[in-house]
Amino acid sequence: MKPLVKAIIAIIVVAVLLSLGYILWIQSLHQPPPKPSGEVLLTVEGDIGKTNNGDKFEFDIDMLEAIADKEYTIYDPWLKKNITYKGVSILKLLDYLDAQSASRVALVAKDGYKVVLDVDGIRKYCPDIMIAFMGDGKYLSSKVGGPLKLILVPSKKDAIVDHILVDIIDSKGSHKSKDDRDAYFNAGFEWWTVKVVVEKE
Repeated sequence: MKPLVKAIIAIIVVAVLLSLGYILWIQSLHQPPPKPSGEVLLTVEGDIGKTNNGDKFEFDIDMLEAIADKEYTIYDPWLKKNITYKGVSILKLLDYLDAQSASRVALVAKDGYKVVLDVDGIRKYCPDIMIAFMGDGKYLSSKVGGPLKLILVPSKKDAIVDHILVDIIDSKGSHKSKDDRDAYFNAGFEWWTVKVVVEKE
């Protein structure tokens, strides 16, 4: 086969592949967002660009696993041992929901306990903060803070207290004090997270 013919065939093949890729990309833009088929574990509302139930986005465990991007080992201050947690980082969650302009996120537990985080602080000081659904290879049970748990990074404690943790409000509506920095940081490990509220300044 002549070199010119080979070159033409190669160009045609590349053009076809690029065209197919473009078509698939366009189709993906028009795909409706996935909806939970199992139990809803997390609901996100507020300033988000992607929704799957009215003005909210709901996740089941399969949907969370599909976007999981973090796994690391920390010393859990409440369980008092090293645990390898796996989950979805706050930044990945915001990106997935087209909420890149968010300034704060409030994570709300089943009993109303609330932890408010500064998004710019997360980006600058600790992008590894995540909502975990697994610990040491097992789904988190309610006995250890599951099914979803906010995980902070102990090695970044000072930066998290100073620049990321905006407020912690207990189930009775009382604001926790930063006077005891260790206690305040540990209080940020919210258990049984069920909702995230995205706020924009």
